[in-house]
Amino acid sequence: MRKLLSPILLLLCCKGGACICVNYLTIDSAAKLSNFIAHVKVVEKIKLSREDSIGYGGYSWSKKLRFEIIELFKGDTSSLTIIDNGEFTSCNIGIWPGGEYILFGYAFNEKYSIVDFCFKWFILRDSKGQRNWNYEHGLYGLKELRKIFNHEAPVIPDGVKTTFYPNGNIESVEEYLDGRLNNNQKIYFANGQLRYDRNYKIGSWDGISKDYAESGQLLEEGLYRSGKEIRTTQWYDTSRNYFSSTLEKYWISDIVVKRQEFYISEKDSVYCYKEYSPKKNLIEEAIIYNKEKDDCYVKYRYHENGRLNYQIEYYRKTKKEYYKQWNKRGKPEMDRIYIDGKLTPSTPTM
Repeated sequence: MRKLLSPILLLLCCKGGACICVNYLTIDSAAKLSNFIAHVKVVEKIKLSREDSIGYGGYSWSKKLRFEIIELFKGDTSSLTIIDNGEFTSCNIGIWPGGEYILFGYAFNEKYSIVDFCFKWFILRDSKGQRNWNYEHGLYGLKELRKIFNHEAPVIPDGVKTTFYPNGNIESVEEYLDGRLNNNQKIYFANGQLRYDRNYKIGSWDGISKDYAESGQLLEEGLYRSGKEIRTTQWYDTSRNYFSSTLEKYWISDIVVKRQEFYISEKDSVYCYKEYSPKKNLIEEAIIYNKEKDDCYVKYRYHENGRLNYQIEYYRKTKKEYYKQWNKRGKPEMDRIYIDGKLTPSTPTM
């Protein structure tokens, strides 16, 4: 049975201005520095009592968190209070009732543990119960914590697994083999719209993969072989607005390609990508030789009027980079050579 607690999590930040983090911790280093780590489902955010305000010295935007412990990794929750100190600030993690999070708390004193935007945290589900399907983020963090604290991972039986949202709609339909995804995987939005349609072969992407917007529009389609990306096309989302370089807001009324990636020669590992603006202008393209090792590449970036903005040639073996830049009228502005990231003596062309 899950135990209902009211701990406190704290975000150290400023009421106004940007949230600035000095550095970001790895999961391993955060695990060592934390006095509280848990996978939780937030039940309620509570205004600090007078006693808590005095004991913690919190701000008007600090809130006490009450939550269910789903999996506890570290900490004595009976003696700790957890505080969210970032609500309505630039350092707001976005902790809301109904959401699931992995929270790392560091000791403010023997009674209060702080969760900070710049410390470590993961979102697993939002307040609507919609899961974060980024496997390199929340679920990856959960797997790493289980390794660090020697927690046994749940055994997933072979076969098809179906999960549901609180409203009864299907959330996911996945097939597993030996604990790994195999064959087709379908993920849905809470409204029933298909979100991801992907194919796997013993844990690796294999076959066609499609990502959709909540409106139903196809946003990305890719082809994979044994985890290797062969080609991908992305489209702009017509349900949201975009801004021009002059911050002019506008909508896209038709389907526009955002990015294309593909092999020019899969045998020789020569790869290419092209990026387009919402107004269908080519803004960047590159050719990458020996993509897996990034041996060398040539990249071109364009101004809005279509003229070349800059060109970069990079060679990994010699660590040389050739950089040229032009203004919007096509006049040369810079011509430089870098070796191992350092500028060699040269005279910019103006």
